[in-house]
Amino acid sequence: MVESLFSIKYTGAIADYARLDLYDASQSYYGLARTLSILGHYYITGEIIAQAPRSKLELYIIPPEEGSFKQTVIAGALGAIVAAPFTTFVSKTVENWIPSGDPQIERLIEALEENNDLLRERNGVLHKSDEEVRQESEVEQHLEQHNDKMQVLRSITSNSFRSVFRPIGRSAEYVNLLAGPFEEPIGVVDAHVLSRIEADRIDDEDSILVGIVNSFSRSSKTGVIFSEDINRGFRFEFKADGRLPREDDFSWSQFTGNKIRIYGRFVRFFDGNIKKFIVYTVERDTD
Repeated sequence: MVESLFSIKYTGAIADYARLDLYDASQSYYGLARTLSILGHYYITGEIIAQAPRSKLELYIIPPEEGSFKQTVIAGALGAIVAAPFTTFVSKTVENWIPSGDPQIERLIEALEENNDLLRERNGVLHKSDEEVRQESEVEQHLEQHNDKMQVLRSITSNSFRSVFRPIGRSAEYVNLLAGPFEEPIGVVDAHVLSRIEADRIDDEDSILVGIVNSFSRSSKTGVIFSEDINRGFRFEFKADGRLPREDDFSWSQFTGNKIRIYGRFVRFFDGNIKKFIVYTVERDTD
C-alpha cells in the first residue's frame, strides 16, 4: 500500500490566534474526507461511487502540528488505474475545481511554492525529477481522456468540496490545500474564490432527459443519474414538498434498471460544467 500525505491549513482571523470554530472545523474535515474517499475509490478501481464509506481508500488523521492550524491526513491506496501517485492525481484534479486569476491568491500560492522549494532543498531534492514530470503528464492525459467521468466525480463531491472551506469568513480567512511531504500547493481559497466555487448558475431553459438512477436517498431526495442524452452521469435534486410515495420513480429506476424521464434545469459550476440537475417533475419512461 502506498501512503500519500495531504494537508489543510487555516490562516487569518482567529485561526491566527490558535482558535478555530469546532463546528466549522468538523464540517471542513468531513468535506475533505468525503472528497478524498470518492476520488480515491476511483483512483484505485476506476469506479465512481456516491457513498464515501464504500471507498477502498484508507484514510487516517494524524496529530496536528503544534502552534498552527494545519491538519495532515494519510491516504493509503492499494493499486491504481493511472501510473502516478494519488497526491498527483488529486492535485491535478482539484486544481480544475478552484477558480484562478485572483492576484492576491496568486501571491499566496507563490509563497507556498517557495516553501515547497525550501522543503525540497532541505531534503536534497532541488527540482522535480523526470519521473515526477512524467507522472504529472500521465495524470493530465487521463483527466483529458476521461473528462466525462471526472465531471461526474466533481458533481458528486461538489457539496463536500465546498464544505472543506466552511471556516472561511467565520474563524479563518484562507484555507490552503497542500499535497505530499514537500507540501506542494494544490490551491488557496479565500471568501472571493469561495463565492465562485459556491455560485449556482441555473440554465435559463428547462431540459427533458431520460436516464437510469445509479443511487438515490429518499430522505434528502438527491441522487445520481446517468443519461444517454448527454452520455454522462450527474447529481440531481428533486424539488417536491412532502414525503415521497412508497414506490417512488427514482427508487424504482435504481432497483429495476429501467429509465425515467425527468424535467427540470441544469445548475452549473463557475466554468459552465454541470454541477447538478434540479428535477421539477419525474415519470417512468414507458416508450
